[in-house]
Amino acid sequence: MDVLADPSRPWTALNVGPAHAFFLSSPPGLPAALVKATRPPVDPLPASLTQGSPARLPDFRVSKTTHENAEYSHHLCTVPGLPAPEYNLEVIAPASEKQIRRAAPDEGSAMVRETPALYAAAVEPLLASAAAASLAWVYNCVSLSSESERVLLNSGAASDGFILNVDTKWKKHCDCRLPREEWKDHEDTDLEGLYCLAIVKERGIKSIRDLTATHLPLLRSILSAGPAAIQDTYGVKPDQLRVFLHYVPQFYHLHVHFTSLATDFGVQCERAHLLNDVVQNLEMDPDYYKKRTIEYKLPVNDKIYERIQEYRASNPSTS
Repeated sequence: MDVLADPSRPWTALNVGPAHAFFLSSPPGLPAALVKATRPPVDPLPASLTQGSPARLPDFRVSKTTHENAEYSHHLCTVPGLPAPEYNLEVIAPASEKQIRRAAPDEGSAMVRETPALYAAAVEPLLASAAAASLAWVYNCVSLSSESERVLLNSGAASDGFILNVDTKWKKHCDCRLPREEWKDHEDTDLEGLYCLAIVKERGIKSIRDLTATHLPLLRSILSAGPAAIQDTYGVKPDQLRVFLHYVPQFYHLHVHFTSLATDFGVQCERAHLLNDVVQNLEMDPDYYKKRTIEYKLPVNDKIYERIQEYRASNPSTS
């Protein structure tokens, strides 16, 4: 939040869409910072909020800070002279190069055919070099040192457990500090926008590439206990949930998405893998995901895509 109040920080509009605006501040000698503004629910932003390339942020007035964790903070804000409702503001400070790239305007995407050999030679070494600090917010969630009010379920030990929380992608949810029994029927809770996230407690499981049959008890537990917790809290039946993993994921610590069937983002066939299918694949072959070629879509400005292109250029015989 200090970055919003810092008068010495210049800001520019990095990426403006019909329902979002990203603002970037990266002055010499100071860590970069990102601000994402949206309207809740995702409604068009007024043109006056994002016209031109402003030298400074709009005059966001914070009415409530909903939660803070590591470099992330989320707020409800108003802007004097602009119409209600409030704006959702996500602040990332400091912001990494990866976070800035993700927020930048779309430069196009490409399909990648990742063989196990390509993963081992080009992708996995890049992941191994990533700073552990980028997962600090995940570790804070799992340890319950941050965002504990958002946790629906805390299951198992560090070696075989997971937490299930209300994800920030659930844009219209009541204040999680309210008593749990009020969440289901609260006027600020939109069940069609349901979005929860299961995060495993064990460190070192980066993605489905790392999964083997030894992880089946954990995956089955997520598949059974997660929907049960959601039904207990919100009354949403398991057959009204989509439960899946992403490959490639947004962050490399194993997590599972739970959404309502009405949610239509993040579910593309080239990215989403249903957890039921993952379990069955591992039951058929304990090393299924270590052997499989996986196709997925990546932005062309993604570091993984750039690394794959570099590797292929220097190894032309590699598919």
